[in-house]
Amino acid sequence: QKPPGSVSSLAVQILTEFLVPATRRGERISEEQQSMIGYGIQEILRLCGCSTSTVSSFQEEEQADLFTEDIASSSRHDVIFWKSLDKEVQIAVTPYLSSKYSLSTVDNSRKHFVSDPNLQLSLWVQYLASSLCVALKNRGNFGKLFTEIKQAIKIDNKTAVFVLPILVWEFLVIFGDEGESEEVVWLKSELLGALASERSSVVFSLLDTLTRWKDYMTTEKVQSQKGIGHAADGSALAMLIELQSESLVPPKLLAKAAFDARAYARALMYCETDMRNHRSQQGIMTFEDAVMSFKDDKDSVMLLQKIHERMNNRDDVKGVAALRRDTSLAEEIVELEVSGNLDDAIICYERGLAEMPDSGSLHAGYIKCLRGLGQWESMLLHSVALSQTDAPMDSVSCSYKTQAAWRLRKWDELRDISSGPVADSIKDWEDSCEETTGRLLLLLHEKPGNPATSADFDNILHQAMLNIAGPTKTASMESYRNLYPFLMRLQIYSDIEDAFKFQKGLFEYEVLPFASNDKRYQFKVENLASIEPLYSARQVILEKLDGKEACARVALQYARLARESLNYNAATSAARRAEFLHPNAAPEAQIEIAKLLRLRGRNQDALKVIERQIKIVTSHSDSNSRRETLRMEMHLLLGDWYDESMSYSPEIILDHYKQAQKLASKVSSDEASFKLGRFYDYLYSATDADNENKDQVTPGATVERSPLRGNAKNRYEYVSLVIQCYTNALSKGNSNVHEALSRVLTLWFDFDWENEEQLGQEVQKKMQDAVNILPTHFWMLVMAQLLSRLLHKSPNVQDLLVKILEKVLLKFPREAFWFVVPVTKGQQKESAALAQEIIHRATGHSRPVKKLLKSGTALMNELIGICLHKVDEKVKKVLRVRDFRKLNNMFPTDVVIPTLKNLTPSLSRSVDSSPFAETCVTFERVFDEIVIMKSLMKPKKLTFLGSDGKEYPFLFKREDGDMRKDTRLIDFVTVVNRLLSKDASANARKLSLRTYAVHPITDVCGILEWVSDLIPLRGAVASLQKRNHVNESREIQIEHQRSVNNLAFLNWAKARYPPVLHKFFQQKFRDPAAWLQARTLFARSTAAWCMVGYVVGLGDRHGENIMLNTHTGQCVHVDFACLFEKGKSLKIPEVVPFRLTPNIVDAMGVTGYEGSFRCAAEIVMRILRENRSGLMSVLETFLHDPLVEWMLEKRTGRKDIGSARDHAVKARRLIEDKLRGIVGHGFPLSTEGQVERLIGDATSDENLSKMYVWWMSWI
Repeated sequence: QKPPGSVSSLAVQILTEFLVPATRRGERISEEQQSMIGYGIQEILRLCGCSTSTVSSFQEEEQADLFTEDIASSSRHDVIFWKSLDKEVQIAVTPYLSSKYSLSTVDNSRKHFVSDPNLQLSLWVQYLASSLCVALKNRGNFGKLFTEIKQAIKIDNKTAVFVLPILVWEFLVIFGDEGESEEVVWLKSELLGALASERSSVVFSLLDTLTRWKDYMTTEKVQSQKGIGHAADGSALAMLIELQSESLVPPKLLAKAAFDARAYARALMYCETDMRNHRSQQGIMTFEDAVMSFKDDKDSVMLLQKIHERMNNRDDVKGVAALRRDTSLAEEIVELEVSGNLDDAIICYERGLAEMPDSGSLHAGYIKCLRGLGQWESMLLHSVALSQTDAPMDSVSCSYKTQAAWRLRKWDELRDISSGPVADSIKDWEDSCEETTGRLLLLLHEKPGNPATSADFDNILHQAMLNIAGPTKTASMESYRNLYPFLMRLQIYSDIEDAFKFQKGLFEYEVLPFASNDKRYQFKVENLASIEPLYSARQVILEKLDGKEACARVALQYARLARESLNYNAATSAARRAEFLHPNAAPEAQIEIAKLLRLRGRNQDALKVIERQIKIVTSHSDSNSRRETLRMEMHLLLGDWYDESMSYSPEIILDHYKQAQKLASKVSSDEASFKLGRFYDYLYSATDADNENKDQVTPGATVERSPLRGNAKNRYEYVSLVIQCYTNALSKGNSNVHEALSRVLTLWFDFDWENEEQLGQEVQKKMQDAVNILPTHFWMLVMAQLLSRLLHKSPNVQDLLVKILEKVLLKFPREAFWFVVPVTKGQQKESAALAQEIIHRATGHSRPVKKLLKSGTALMNELIGICLHKVDEKVKKVLRVRDFRKLNNMFPTDVVIPTLKNLTPSLSRSVDSSPFAETCVTFERVFDEIVIMKSLMKPKKLTFLGSDGKEYPFLFKREDGDMRKDTRLIDFVTVVNRLLSKDASANARKLSLRTYAVHPITDVCGILEWVSDLIPLRGAVASLQKRNHVNESREIQIEHQRSVNNLAFLNWAKARYPPVLHKFFQQKFRDPAAWLQARTLFARSTAAWCMVGYVVGLGDRHGENIMLNTHTGQCVHVDFACLFEKGKSLKIPEVVPFRLTPNIVDAMGVTGYEGSFRCAAEIVMRILRENRSGLMSVLETFLHDPLVEWMLEKRTGRKDIGSARDHAVKARRLIEDKLRGIVGHGFPLSTEGQVERLIGDATSDENLSKMYVWWMSWI
C-alpha cells in the first residue's frame, strides 16, 4: 500500500522474503546463480555496516540484558539493522559476514528487450529490472543497494518482480524533470512495447502499484519523510501522473491493450479516464455538456461500446447508444448483438457485405450471429463458401467449419477439416478450443480401443491444456467473470475425457456425471455463448453413447437457458431437437415452444399448443408424478394466458386453476393454490370497482355487467375463497408468504362485518383454520399489520387477533417482545391496554415467558431513558453508562439483541429447522462509552457485547415525529426485496435495498441497528474536494444572497464545486473488477432507492441521509421521517421526486444515468407496479394505525382520529396513483415513460434551483 521508507527496511525485506529463501532452493539453481545470490547478500550486509563485530556487539547487549523491542535503543546502526532481522535469517546470513564473493564481469549496459518477442515473460521482468539498476548508477535513495544486488535480480524472478515498482518510482524521481531524455525514451519504449504482448499484465500491475503509492504520498502527507517520499512533492508525482497521460502511456492506449488482453474492467477504467481527461481539457464540467461531446469522440465511444459488449453489459450498451447521436453500421450491429436481436444484426451484416464483400470482420460477425442463433447448417455452408473465395479468411473459415461440423455430427467433413495441425495461438484461443473439441469428439466417434487413437487423443488433450493455460491465467487476474468461459472449456475437455474412458471401460463410475440430472448447470447465465459449447458437446457425447433420453434432457436445459437469455431462435431449435430425440421429452419441449411463441407475440398459437398437449397427456392411462406435474403446469399456463387475454369468461379461467390445484395436491406444490387465490382476489377487487363505477352512472342509464364478475352474487363471497386458497398455498410453501399473508389479513380486517353476518361466519372459520394450519413464525412477518388493528370494531376479529398475538408471544417470546411491549408505551391508551392484556395472558401460561418479559420490560424502560436523556451543553462527545446505574446492572440478560438478522424468521422449507437461530444472540454486557452524535436531536450510540462475543452498536434516537415511520418503511422495503429476488431480471442484476433493524420503543423513541462502513454522501464529496466546511458555508451563504435568482446561484455552485464522486470509487476500489462491481452496485442500488422513495413520498434526501458503503459501493438511505410527500409541505417545498444530483450522476460513469441506473429503475418500477395489491396491503398499517403527527390537530390541540384517517387515506391514494403510472395530475404512463419523466424532473436545473439551499442540489 505504500513505498518503502528507508534503505534498511527495504534491505531487511529483500533478505527475509527473497534472497535468503533463494539460497535454500539447492539443486534447482546453478552454482553460478548461487554465487550471484550470495554476492547480493554479502553486499547488502556490507552496505548496512554489518560485520562479525556486529554480531559480537549484539550478543554482548543481549547478555547485558540491554535488548529491548525498540531497535533504536542501540546507538550503533549496524546493530539496529541486525536486530531487525528474524533469528532464522540471522543464522542464515552469518556466513556471508566473512565471505569473499566477487564478480569477474559486470554487464552495465542498458538494453532494449521489447524487440525480442521470444523472450519469456519472467526473463523480461528480470532483464528490465537489472537494466533499471544500471540506469540509476548509485543515484537516489536506493541506487547503491540496487547496484549491489542487480545480478541477483537478473537471475531471480521473485526478487525482480518485487523491486520493479520501486525501481521505476526511483527512476521517475531522478529523471522526471529531464523530459524526453534518453533514459525516459528507453523506459517508454519498453512499457509501450510490452502493452502489445502478454507482458501487458506486468505493466498494468506496475501502474496499479505506483498509483497506490502516489495516493499514499499525497493523502497521508508524508512527503517530508526520508526515503522514496522525499522528492515525491515535486517531479516524482508529476511524472507519475504523466505516466498515465498522453506523454508516457496514454490511457487510450492502455484501454486498447487491456481490451486485447481481455481485461475488460481495466479497459473500461482506462477508457473512461481518457474520456474524462478529454472533457477536462475542453472545460466540460456538467453531464449535459458531456452528452454533447459524445459525437466528437467516436473512437472512444466505439471502444466503450465494445468493452461493454464483451462483458455482456446490455444495460450499459443501451446507455452508450442513448447518448450517441449518429450511429454507424458497426455501432448498430454491436447494439443489436448485445440486446440479443441477432436476426436484425444479420440483416445489418448483409447490408455491410453488399458494400464490402471482402471484409473479413463482417464475414466473421455474420457467421457468429448464425452460431448464436443455432443455425449450424447455414453457418457451415457460409464457411465453406467463404473458404472458396479470395477473401483472407482461410484460418477463420476453417475454424467456423469445425464448429458447425461437430455440432451437426458431420464426421466426414470434420475429418477432412482436421487434417492440419492444431492451432496454438493464444490470441485465437476460442478458435483453438473449438478445433480441439472437434478433434477430440472425432476420436471419440472412432474406435477408442485402437492404441493409435488413444495416443492421438492424449496428445491433443495435452496440447489443448497447454494452449489454454496462458489466457486462463490472464483472465484469472481480472475477475471470475472473465475466467468463466475458460472454465467452461476445461469442463468440456473433462467431459470428453470421461466419455473416452467410459467407452473404453476405464471410467470409475457406471454412469457419466452429466448423463443424470446435473444441477450444476441449471442456472441463469449472463452470457449464453460461453455455456453453449458445453451443452452442445454433452449432447454429442450422450447421443454417441446411446443416451438419447439424457441427451434430450440436456437439450431442454439449454432451451430454457436460451429462452431466459432472450435467444428465442436457439431455444426453439433446442426444444425441437429434444422432442425429436426422445418421446418422453415431447411434453416439456412443447411447453417450451408454447412459451417461446408467446414471447414472440403469437398468443393464439401458444394457447393451441398447450391445449393440444393437455389432451395428449391426459389421454395416457398411466399416471406418475412427472406427468401430473406437467398437467398442472399446463393448466396454470392456460389460466394465466386466458386471464391476460381478457377474452375468456371467469368460469373457464377458474376451471383451469381448480384443475391445477387438484393436481398440486398430488405433487405438493403451492403455486396452483396461490394463483387460484389471486384470481379470486382479482374478482373481488374487480367487483368492487364495478360498484364504484355504478354509483357514478347517470340515473336511468343501463349498466353493462362486467365479464369478470364470476358467479358470486355478493362480492364478499370471494373473501373466504381467497383466504382458503392462500392458506392452502402457505401450508405447502413460503415463496409467496409476504404477499399472501398480508392480503389475507387485509381482507379479513376490511370485511363488512356489520352487514354480512352469515358470510362473516364463513370468513371467520377460514381465518381460524389459517391460524391452526400455518406455522407460527409466519405471523412474525406481519406483526406490524396485526398490531395496527388491535382496536378492530368486530369483537370476533379482535378476539382471534389477540389469540394470534398471544400464540406468537408464547412461541417466540424473545423475538416478539420487541414488537408487543412497545405498544404498551404508546399514546393510544386503548391499544396499550390491550397489548398489556396479551402480555398478561401469555405470562399466565408460562413462568419462563413471564420472567423474560419482566426483565425485558425493565431493560426497555432504561433504554427509553437513554433516548429521552437531555444532553448537557457542556457534554460534547461522550457520556458514560456507569452514570445510568440501573442499565449498567441489568446485564447479562436473556433478551435477544434486536438486529434484523435476529428478529427475521428464516423461511427454510425444512419442517424440522427452527425459524430463528437456536443460539439466538442475547445481551452479555454494555460498553461504558455513549457517543453523542452531532445532529440536532443528539442521538446516542451505544455498543453491546453479544453472547457470541461480537460487538453490536445501536443508535438511540428521539424524534419530533413518529419513529414508527422508519419501521413501516423498512417493512415495506423488506417486501420489495422479496419481490426483487423473485424476478429474473432483478435477480440477475442483484437488485436489492440495504435494510437494518428499526424498533420504536415508544411513539417518539427508537433503537436503530448501526450499519458499519458507511459514510455520508456530503462527507465523501467534501473529502474529495478537500473543502473546509466552515469556509464553504460562508462562501455559499454570501453567493446565495447576492445572486440574481436561484438558477444563477445553482449555475455558480455547479461551476464552483464540479462533480468529483467518481474519484471515490477510483480510490476505494483500486482493483478494476472491484471498481466496476462497486460502481455498478452504486448505480443500481441508487435506482432502487429512488423508485421506492418516490412511491412512498420519501423526502429530505440531503447529503447526510444518503450513505455510501466503503466496502461495497452500495447506496444506503437513512432517516425516513419525511414520508408521504411531507417534503412538499415544507416552508421551501421539495419539488424533485428523488435525489439525482451531479455527483450521483458523475459516480455512475461517463454515461451517467443512462445505462445501469435507468435499466434498474425501470425494472424496479415495473415490479412495484405489477405487485400493487400486495404492496398496498403492507401500507395498510398507516391507514389503521395512524402516525402520531397525523393525530395532532394544531388548531384545537386535541387528538382527532378522523383527521388522522383522512391523512392516511390521502397518502394511500397518492401511492396507488404512482403505482398506476400517474405522475402529477396527468394520465397513466408506461413504466419507461414514468421513469423518463421522473429522471427529467429530478435532474431539471429549474427544479433543483428551487430546493432549499442547504439541501445542496449541486452535490
